[in-house]
Amino acid sequence: MLVEISCGYCKVGHNDLYSLVVLFLVPNLPWIFVPTAIAVSLGYEMAGNLRAAAGLPVSSNKVKRN
Repeated sequence: MLVEISCGYCKVGHNDLYSLVVLFLVPNLPWIFVPTAIAVSLGYEMAGNLRAAAGLPVSSNKVKRN
């Protein structure tokens, strides 16, 4: 996506908005949301582990895993 922005939409700029959304944006949404969800989940887990290692109280508002 950043490549398209930097070259002035040279590869996909000839498409109308509907084609751009359906053929370019929608298929790429999983590549945006899945890594973001993983990063957020791991971030919460690491923050909890750091709090526990520092001896701070760890909130238990999440479902505990086995």
